[in-house]
Amino acid sequence: MLNAGESLIESWLKHINNCQVVQKNWKPSKSWETISDKEIERLLKYLDKKFKVLSGKTYEQFFSQGEVDCLGVSLKLNEDLNLSLNKIFAVEIAFHENGLNYSGGLEANILKLKQKLIRNALSVYRYFGIKNKVEIIFATPKTINTHTVKLREVIEQIFVEFSLLGFEYNFKLFTDEDFNDKIFQKVINKIENINDESEFFIRSLKLANIFNEKVIEKSIKVNIPMEYSKITEIGVGARIIEIFEKLEAEQRLSAEEISNLCSKDYSNSIFKINFPLLVKYKDGSEAFVNNYRRYYTQTFKLGGNEYFLCSQLYDRNRPYLEEWFQKVTKK
Repeated sequence: MLNAGESLIESWLKHINNCQVVQKNWKPSKSWETISDKEIERLLKYLDKKFKVLSGKTYEQFFSQGEVDCLGVSLKLNEDLNLSLNKIFAVEIAFHENGLNYSGGLEANILKLKQKLIRNALSVYRYFGIKNKVEIIFATPKTINTHTVKLREVIEQIFVEFSLLGFEYNFKLFTDEDFNDKIFQKVINKIENINDESEFFIRSLKLANIFNEKVIEKSIKVNIPMEYSKITEIGVGARIIEIFEKLEAEQRLSAEEISNLCSKDYSNSIFKINFPLLVKYKDGSEAFVNNYRRYYTQTFKLGGNEYFLCSQLYDRNRPYLEEWFQKVTKK
């Protein structure tokens, strides 16, 4: 059955992320060699304790009932003309016209998000055997405003737990403005150069455009500095950890700035977050607020003391983080 959302993601993977291999509704074959079932089951049991994703299903049922909406494999050619893996993308696309709304409301949305992302991440590891160079993505054009923050929090929690298990996977949510700017408009800007008649989404837009030139409105291209463009390729969670590992190594933060970062008001004014960016390590309980983990498990030694780093930064906070980092490193 034709699916406009999956077709859009197919074009996005192929033409924007340079995936030479793209498959919609990817489902593995039982004849393929895999990572040990015991290892995958161990990982799933650990993650189920954290996220309650099995919902009464067995290990086999959890994997057999799902498929990846779009799987993309990007390869790169080195100087010796040998191909090597650049990145694997596993994308779930959910198109609900009135906003993401699985039956059951917010809790159902959260459960579906957790199940799909964890299943896809473990499936990639199970059949490709790699713990890095992987993007696990949930894309939906529209979410109910009050749900978006919760969904981003869940994705950040999944990222943290996979990191603790030794995975360097990026987990991303593209919705609302992010979906429009980073997926939809990027494909629209390439439409004149795409002539593959098998790409249903592109062909539909071109057909509509014959009768109404305003159907396709290209976004204005903005020149982003190359250095910042490369930075935004990694998730904001990975980026802030990278920043503080550098600050820890170089001990660039003054005692006054460290004290400021432990202030909720200061952190809100600089980063637009609702928690202090840093809390001093005492016994580990500081990483939790109202029984929810709000800080990474990794601690940073700054000015002679150890601190937890807030994990509640999202793409909307990234410009403030980068602006602050540039200021403190110029001092």
